[in-house]
Amino acid sequence: MEGSRTSILVVHGFNHDHHQMRPLAEFLASRFESDVSVHGIDLYPADGRSSLVTLADQVVSSLRQLVLGRIEEERSRDANFRLDEEAPLPSSVRVHLVGFSMGGLVSRIAYQQRGGASFTKSVISIASPHAGTVMAYLKQAPGVRDMRPTSGQIRSLHGSLEECVRADGMTTFTQLWTPFDHLIVPATNGRLPVGTNRLVPVIGHNRLIAHPACFQAVFEAIQAREAQG
Repeated sequence: MEGSRTSILVVHGFNHDHHQMRPLAEFLASRFESDVSVHGIDLYPADGRSSLVTLADQVVSSLRQLVLGRIEEERSRDANFRLDEEAPLPSSVRVHLVGFSMGGLVSRIAYQQRGGASFTKSVISIASPHAGTVMAYLKQAPGVRDMRPTSGQIRSLHGSLEECVRADGMTTFTQLWTPFDHLIVPATNGRLPVGTNRLVPVIGHNRLIAHPACFQAVFEAIQAREAQG
């Protein structure tokens, strides 16, 4: 819809808070100028003490609040705006979900298993262990165990993603990954069988979320989805 605002929720990684995503958020706000609202979230606890599902429910709660806000914006802008309760939410009120590392996996769980598909327009993950990482065997904590390649959480996600994407029919997926990631092992576990897997040749895990090439790739993914309407 013409004049519709782009809403983005950025989700931080392990043992961080929303400040980790601030450079990306500021970049996106500057590129989209006045037509964007970028929001952060503080996952708690982000140190692995809770399961990833617990964190995903926090993401879904934030998505729901953002979508309700978007609906009110549309109603105030267009007196004829109506929602069909029998139909999926329109693209104009849905939110782009961008997650880094653990935050990308949490975002996928939110979308795939916790009802977030109803609220999302795109899911963009950055250096996220979609197929797990062997580095997660180094720490005994529920949220970290969830990121092991053999975990029940990873296995439960594996088989249903393509079906979920087809059923939703509105959300696009983009995975940004680097073959030089020392925390996602093997690095190819940052890819998915759906959407676009975009290689960003940055050395290191945390450097990816601070790199201009990553910022530009996220912007282009959101811009491409917006162009679809």
